[in-house]
Amino acid sequence: MKFKNMFSPIQIGPMTVKNRFVVPPMGNNFANSDGTWSDESVAYYGERAKGQFGLITIEATVVHKGAKGGPKKPCLYDDNSIESLKKITDACHEEGAKVSIQLQNAGPEGNAKNAGAPIQAATAIASADGRDIPEEVSTEAETPCRNRKRSGNRRIRRSSRTCNERWSRCSRDPYGARLSCKFIYVTKNK
Repeated sequence: MKFKNMFSPIQIGPMTVKNRFVVPPMGNNFANSDGTWSDESVAYYGERAKGQFGLITIEATVVHKGAKGGPKKPCLYDDNSIESLKKITDACHEEGAKVSIQLQNAGPEGNAKNAGAPIQAATAIASADGRDIPEEVSTEAETPCRNRKRSGNRRIRRSSRTCNERWSRCSRDPYGARLSCKFIYVTKNK
């Protein structure tokens, strides 16, 4: 059989994924307007797990109030979304899938009207197309990471947009290597 390795397990750090089929993060706009995941979101990710994908990455998830890029984006910056994210994680785990989450900050490409708050970014520099000037974000904002752990989700993937913003030539970023954003971070196997 061609591609036999596609069906074999793979070790990613301490985590064993049952096969090499991966659902990448895809925005589906199924979240509720308050930033919690809807029942439609749970069904969407649950169906992918039933399809026997080994690793499912949940769509770009907003990391703070000023980062929301659209009205139906899931949010992870306060405790309100933990229960709904846990439903997704549990549905995927029941089928043997591992779950990761893409953390997203719309940054200077964001829209204060959609966010319902001033937009925030790594630096207070407007994007090239003249959108709102963002407020600079503190490096100590850790609520999204704490909340994803409390929901049973142990892996994260940072949004490329966030990474590009952080490492653009005009950014004054204190965070580290550029490539670190392109990979899934495994923090604990479940």
